[in-house]
Amino acid sequence: MAQHWSKSKFALVISCLKVNKYDANQAIESSLRIIKNLCKFCSIFNGYKHCYSMEDTVDIAKHEKYHQLKSDIPRENPKTTKQKTETWYKITNRSSVTGSTCYTALG
Repeated sequence: MAQHWSKSKFALVISCLKVNKYDANQAIESSLRIIKNLCKFCSIFNGYKHCYSMEDTVDIAKHEKYHQLKSDIPRENPKTTKQKTETWYKITNRSSVTGSTCYTALG
């Protein structure tokens, strides 16, 4: 049966490593709190307190300056649609960049 780590000859090293890990985690958490508070202060100082959140996650859609980009990408895939068909013409008419426009642009 394996003995517990606290009874082994490496007990002091393991204990020291556990303490160091705890100390490192505490330092990281403290640093993150300081950074959050500095960011909050900067947002208040610059008049954007309403834009800053102390939470870990933010619902960007609720932000007043959020505008979702709307795309008019056809659902049909032009690569797999047979050329010169009605569906193909509909897809290419909605596209602003086609092979022909690339050819024209390149000269």
